[in-house]
Amino acid sequence: GPYTEYKKLTRHKISGSVKCECLFRLRGYLLIVGDWSLQVGDGRHNHDMEEVLKGHKIVGRLNPNESLYLHELTDSNIYLRKILTNLRKRNSKTSTNIKHIYNACHRYRQSIRGTRTDMQHLLKLLVEKEYMYHVGIIMIPM
Repeated sequence: GPYTEYKKLTRHKISGSVKCECLFRLRGYLLIVGDWSLQVGDGRHNHDMEEVLKGHKIVGRLNPNESLYLHELTDSNIYLRKILTNLRKRNSKTSTNIKHIYNACHRYRQSIRGTRTDMQHLLKLLVEKEYMYHVGIIMIPM
């Protein structure tokens, strides 16, 4: 067909909240002083609140005890699916799903690794677990 030129949107989309994806008007203004002013056009939800929050970000968070348990099992190289099963056995009312477990495990492993790259971390672990060691050679001129 004939070429149609791209039309820019003249109006920005109305943003939605992250937690329940309901639309509301939120407008931000940059003040002369350098601060931001936010105005909420209509702060009411346009739907009824759900009774079951299965898979929701807030409900799926791990509490501190569950986080420690996850760290212990991750250090023991337990499969993440089994970690979720064990957490559900401990607390049958938990709404945590496998995605929350993957994300928490990833954050934990990143906190252990720190700023090192994967290769640097591997070499550090190899030296720590005594799979390899460094030998220094001193060259004496003859």
